[in-house]
Amino acid sequence: MMDSFTQEYFFTGRDGKEYQIYPMKLKYKDRVSRLFNKIDSEYLYLNLPLPKLDKDGKEILDENGEPVLNYEKYDAMIELFTIATGLSKDEIEEIVDLKNGVKILDEFMNVSQLKKKLEQGTNQIAELLSGLTSTQG
Repeated sequence: MMDSFTQEYFFTGRDGKEYQIYPMKLKYKDRVSRLFNKIDSEYLYLNLPLPKLDKDGKEILDENGEPVLNYEKYDAMIELFTIATGLSKDEIEEIVDLKNGVKILDEFMNVSQLKKKLEQGTNQIAELLSGLTSTQG
């Protein structure tokens, strides 16, 4: 849900509480881009840990005969959730599910792009005003 006055985004956790989704900090732009490239942001179940496979396509097993899991996509997804919400990994794993997870990532992208567009608009207005004052002075 977006509050049009304050332009803040929220999601409802599995616990029924509402949590805020924050815009991306500029220092995270490369990291966020890299993380989004690692995951499927539409079908989050594709990011769940999967068995690692050897060169022949067979599952790699540990010493107990259990499949060794690949957490690369899952960890990238969780990291995006922590950046978007400011919550810890443990909190994320408790309150985020596949449904609200898609909403969090979508709105994280939206609020981050919105902030960027607002900053661009502010810069354009400043340039316009600067041009007007220099022609009048």
